[in-house]
Amino acid sequence: METIAAFLPILLPVAVALLYAIGFVLDQVQAGQRSRRLFAALNDSARGAPQARHGPGRRGFLADIQPPPEPFARATVEHRIRQPLNPWAWLFPATVVRREFLLIRATLPTPPRQELIWLRHGTPATALGLEPGSALWTLHNLDFIAGEYATRGDNTNGVRHGLSELQTRLGPWLDEVTVWHDPAHAEHVRLIVRTAPLTMADVPILVNLVRGLGRAALF
Repeated sequence: METIAAFLPILLPVAVALLYAIGFVLDQVQAGQRSRRLFAALNDSARGAPQARHGPGRRGFLADIQPPPEPFARATVEHRIRQPLNPWAWLFPATVVRREFLLIRATLPTPPRQELIWLRHGTPATALGLEPGSALWTLHNLDFIAGEYATRGDNTNGVRHGLSELQTRLGPWLDEVTVWHDPAHAEHVRLIVRTAPLTMADVPILVNLVRGLGRAALF
């Protein structure tokens, strides 16, 4: 007993470090498994096969959808995983929500005729009159989330309905929904959704809603 007691000051830190190391490895494995499940769900939902540029794995993936789903001329999906530098999260992953994002970027065959911008953390400067061309944008209130969004076009009912559908189905997890012909960016449609609470059954719903938004932007 005295011998064990003498080694306790050494054994205790070693045991704690070993637990943290095991927790970290398990967290990396779980992140990779989830990324692969999302990739497989996307493969089953996108009406095209995701061609990975990297991943899927513990840091996520970046993939081009080939062929791109109608109505898009190009579509890219990126799964970003920001690993928490938090030992508590490594030991008890269920107690900490991992920061994951799905970034969908798509280009239409022609520039969108109906445009829309919604950002979770504020109204874009373009729609507030702070940038050239902003006078053409119209601000709207989205009552059920107490937020604002902006539209531009002669018949924006379709894109407005698309935003409402996205907010109804996935609202708490959305960070950005943009349908915009911005010369500074190649894509016309951009959507960011937090994927930590997302289930695999939500992926086909998300894909169909983004496709519907793209169709509405062309009319």
